[in-house]
Order: sequence, then C-alpha cells, then structure tokens
Amino acid sequence: MNSHTTVDEYIKESKAATEPGYPHSAKTIAYANRAIKLDPTSITAHIWLYELHHKDAAYDEAIYHVSQILDQNLSDPALNATFYHNRGSAYTNLNKFIKAISDFEKAIELDPENTSIYESAKSALSGMKQITLYKHIKRYPIDEQIALLEPCISMKKSLPAEKQKTNLLKERLWEYEWLSTVSIGEIASYVAKIKLMTAAEKASADAANIQTPQTTKHYLDKADEYYYNRKISLAISCCNHAIRLDPNCATAYVSRANIFLREGVYEDAISDCSEAIRQDANYARAYLTRAKIYEIQEETDKAITDLRAILRLKPSDKSINLEEVRENLRSKQRSTPNSIWYHSTDDSAEDENDYPNKKEFK
Repeated sequence: MNSHTTVDEYIKESKAATEPGYPHSAKTIAYANRAIKLDPTSITAHIWLYELHHKDAAYDEAIYHVSQILDQNLSDPALNATFYHNRGSAYTNLNKFIKAISDFEKAIELDPENTSIYESAKSALSGMKQITLYKHIKRYPIDEQIALLEPCISMKKSLPAEKQKTNLLKERLWEYEWLSTVSIGEIASYVAKIKLMTAAEKASADAANIQTPQTTKHYLDKADEYYYNRKISLAISCCNHAIRLDPNCATAYVSRANIFLREGVYEDAISDCSEAIRQDANYARAYLTRAKIYEIQEETDKAITDLRAILRLKPSDKSINLEEVRENLRSKQRSTPNSIWYHSTDDSAEDENDYPNKKEFK
C-alpha cells in the first residue's frame, strides 16, 4: 500500500509522474485524485487538478475543480477574481459564453485593474455573437444562407448603420432583422466558412450542435472513445463525471478501474473495483477486473477468491467466458500448493460441473 499521508506528498508524486507534453498520464491524475480524497477542501489539490485538466482540454473537469475552490469563499478578492477568470476561460472553451461572461463580470468587479480579464471577456462576447449568427441562419440550406448573407455584406458596406434596418424592411427581409446587429467581418467569415463545407460536413456540424443528454452512459461511451484515442485524462474525466452524476454507478467505477489497470495504476484500480463491489455485490465484471490486478501483483489467494465469486454468480454477461475463468482458477490452485484453496472442500462457490476433476485438488 502507498505510504503517503499528506496532500502535499500526493501532489509531489503527481508532479513527478508528469511527463512532457499532453495529455497527462493516468498516474499523474490518480495521485492528484488521492490528494483530493484525503482532503476534499484542499485548495492546492484543486488548483493542480484544474491546471492538469485545463491543459488536457478536459474543461468540464477543470470547471468542477475551480468551482470547488470558489465555493469556499476565499477572503482575498484578487485570488477569487483569478479563479472566476479561470472558470470563465474554461466556459469559453466550451462555447458556454453566457456563463463565461457572468464569471468575467464577477472577476472584473473583484479586480478591476486586471486587464487580462477584459480581453477574455471580449473574446467571449465575440464568440457569443458568432454562435448567435449560426443559431439564426442554420435553419436554411447552404445555398439559401449564401444568397441571404452575401447581399447583407454589400448592404452593410454601402449603407450607414441607421439605414440598414430600414433597408431590410424595404426588401421584405423583416425576419432577418437580427442581421443588423452582426458585423460585416462576422458575416463574411461565416460565408467563407460555409462555402468550404460539403453537404456531409454540414450534416456532421449540425449533429455536433445537437446537445447530447448528459447521462452516465453518454460519459462512459465518451470515456471509451477517448481512451481508444489515447486521451487518458479525458477518459478519466468522463468516468469522474459519470460518478458525480450517479455516485452509485458501479459500472463507472469499473470503467475507471480498467483505465487504471491498463495504465499500471493498480492501487487505484483495486480501490475502484472494491467500491463497485460494495455497491453491487453481484457485479461479476468488478470481480474479474480485480482478479486480474491481484494476478499481476502475485496476490494469488485474493485472485482465487474473486474468480470463485464469479463462478458463484454465474453472470449473464456474455463477454465473461466462464470456462476461461474455471481454467484460470484450476491453474492457480495447481500452482499454489500452499494456497488456502488448495485443499478446499467448500463446494458452495461452484456447481457440480465447475470442477470435473476435483479429486486432484484434495
């Protein structure tokens, strides 16, 4: 077991495990998570996790950690302003501009001399206008979008602002009145963008703008996708979100355990499997994952205990090959004559067909 007893020691280990480039390793994230588990209010740990996740583009996770700091109502106004600024920047990266601007306003109120906050707010406002443009225009086919917007560019170039709205009404374009609030540059940029889009690309873009329900399944599917693409910290972040959404989701703990297992972070993997089993004692996948870890760590008696539990449960999960589990168990019992199970006569864990050659173990 790990001998660390303080938050600072865990963070030191986390930083030591950090390698150049991104994304960060599972070990880096795991040590930082242990610091939070030891002290959920640790400002130092939350700041470090915010930095890790923000650099890895895991913005939702970064927002969570900086929010934990802000909830503590620190007494230093400039420090609070920094954290509102940080959270606003993460919201901007997620295109959540209203929340971003709200945070920037709070940051400016607390630290009005910090010019970098004003620049961030300006960026969020610009992004919100671009989203507003897309929100209005995406209802129309691409050809109609271009036919509508290109004359608007010409009109905006040739008419003063006060006459633009009148001209729109005159041309019976009253439903496009919102265009008078958008700049020439924003419209031209959008037109150039959609001209480059193929029909397939547009369909993909439209699909991406449909809000996916934030269910545990959504986050766990995303975790699998991120892990497949070797975005380790994003995969762990999605598992964390699933757990926060449903703290009793045993599947989420096992998903995270499997990431830790594959990345060699065994202590955290065992902890997650044990938590999944605590929540659902009949969850065979948790026993199987933990048995694999015990096998790697050469804790054979513990591995045997978990393998026997799987056979006792007779899971309906078709991805668990019970014959392989039986053979693995036989092999371990043969190879460990000093095992507590070698001379076992306890048949309660298996049915009569689990061990056709039981005599050889007695």
